[in-house]
Amino acid sequence: MASVPSASVFSLPIPSWQQPPSARVARYEPRKRKKNYDDWGDEDDIVEGETTDAGSEVAPSAASLVLSPEEAHQYRVAGLSFDKELPGGYFPHAPPKDEAPSSQRKNLIQKGLSSLSPPIYPPQSAAYSGNPRLQHLAVLSSILHRCLLNGDYIRAGRAWGLILREEFHGNPIDVRTEGRWGIGAEILLRRDRQLSDITLGSAENVEGDPKTESSKLYFTRKGFEDAKQYYETLVIQYPYRKAAPDFTSPLHFYPAMFGLWVYVTQEESSAARQDIWNRHEVASREGSNDEDAASDLGSHDGSKQQTQALIAEVRAAELDEAQKIAARMDEVLVSPPYSDSRELLELRGMISLWIGDLFVSSLPHQGRETPEDDDSDLISGEDFQDSIQARREQRLAAEKRQSEVEKAQDFLVKAKQRGKGVTSTLEDLHIDDNASVG
Repeated sequence: MASVPSASVFSLPIPSWQQPPSARVARYEPRKRKKNYDDWGDEDDIVEGETTDAGSEVAPSAASLVLSPEEAHQYRVAGLSFDKELPGGYFPHAPPKDEAPSSQRKNLIQKGLSSLSPPIYPPQSAAYSGNPRLQHLAVLSSILHRCLLNGDYIRAGRAWGLILREEFHGNPIDVRTEGRWGIGAEILLRRDRQLSDITLGSAENVEGDPKTESSKLYFTRKGFEDAKQYYETLVIQYPYRKAAPDFTSPLHFYPAMFGLWVYVTQEESSAARQDIWNRHEVASREGSNDEDAASDLGSHDGSKQQTQALIAEVRAAELDEAQKIAARMDEVLVSPPYSDSRELLELRGMISLWIGDLFVSSLPHQGRETPEDDDSDLISGEDFQDSIQARREQRLAAEKRQSEVEKAQDFLVKAKQRGKGVTSTLEDLHIDDNASVG
């Protein structure tokens, strides 16, 4: 009698979820333990699956409600537990999409370290992120500021010129960024003095000539003219735009230019007057060694009058320059938005006060005696006429000064009105907070 084949030969294949685990799953699958029903919040607890006759583990009943047997089998093959989420992206052929790239992770780590107190990793600018153009601009900027700190305005001017010639994304560098537009004027103002000191310093040291007060100035007239032309170029290149009133515009350039003009004029006048007084003191010391005291006293008085006349000439030159500044500002203040600029109006008012004082201090006959101060019979006819002329000039200067003071008051009142806001407008109502309510 032929033998009957066993049932396993004719039986259907065992389902995948009833097959025994592979060697890889058995090796890497974490050990499972029975769930403690007293602890419902532990995500690491896994319910122990039922075991078939072959000893294979069955998917847990909780997971079987969500996962199909094939999906549960994939979890086993991947070595993942049923409570873990599948990796996103194109796993396993690509990293998950939500995983940050290495450069981004590096930036996050550096930012976290730099935010510590004290910072372990000092924060760095975007110039060190690997962009060669930004690195080049950062190097030029460092050289520029280093030269400015050392007073080397020649090399600083070269670095500034290289920065102005650079482009970023096809656009030229904007000098108004971070308020750097004033650096160019500072370099132009002081560079010419440094050049003159280099060329003439050695010769002066050999000859041993003492330096005058004018030579000790940090600028020259040519340097000032170059800086003034630089401001005029910025006014043309970056005009005022009504659509962007807060941007850096001629409303910022003009006050800086006029302020520099006033500074240069006053410094030149002060240095010139100091030179005159220094020469007067030297002449007085040399004259004190003479034997004839009477002649020495007469020469001293004549020297003092000559010194005062020279100082009056310097003051007159300062007055002429101040009037040029006022005339240039009047041209600017004719039209808006400059006529509504509080800074320009205040500066124009102060220049009027300055001019008024110069009308008096620039008189050539200042300090001379008038006919009322002494007996007119003891004064010669020529001296009497000079005294009358001096008195007439003093009266005219006083009238001009009063006119400039009134003009200054008008400008300062306009500046105060332009600078008024909502708070200052409410103050004009004169509301008495302490008044009793009737």
